[in-house]
Amino acid sequence: MLAPHRVRAIACAFPLAASLVATPVADGVPAHVTRQAAARRVARLDVTFSGRVTDAATGQPVDGVQLLVEGTRTGAVSKADGRYTLLAHGVEQGARVVLVARRLGYESARQIVRVDSARVTADFALAASTTQLSAQRIVAEQAPLVERGVTG
Repeated sequence: MLAPHRVRAIACAFPLAASLVATPVADGVPAHVTRQAAARRVARLDVTFSGRVTDAATGQPVDGVQLLVEGTRTGAVSKADGRYTLLAHGVEQGARVVLVARRLGYESARQIVRVDSARVTADFALAASTTQLSAQRIVAEQAPLVERGVTG
C-alpha cells in the first residue's frame, strides 16, 4: 500500500499531467505557446561559404587571401587556385552575413550575403593596392654577457 504523502503527490500531479496532455495543438504549436514565441524560433544552420578569389585586373587566382565572417573569429585562407571554403556554425537562416577578404598588396573587399541554405557561394575580385612603408631605425647597445656581482 502507498504511503499517504505519495497518494497526495500523485493526486496533485495527475490534473497537471492531464492538462498538458489535453492541451490543444495547432500547426505543431501548443496553445500555451504564443505564436510570437514560435516565430522567434529560427532555424540555425551550419553554413559552408565557398568561392574563388581573383585579381580584378588580370582575373588570375589569388592565394593566401584571408576570408572572415565579420564579427566572429571564423575564417579561412584561399588556396593556390584562389578557392576557399569556410564553415560557420549556428547561423540563423535568412540572416545577412558580411564576408571580408583581405591580403597584403590588395584592397580589402566586403560582401553581404544572405543565408538561405547550408551552402552559400561568394566570389571576390580584389584590386591591387600599394602600401607605403616608413623607414624604421633601430638603435641598440651591446651589453656584456657577464656582469660582476650579478647573479640569477
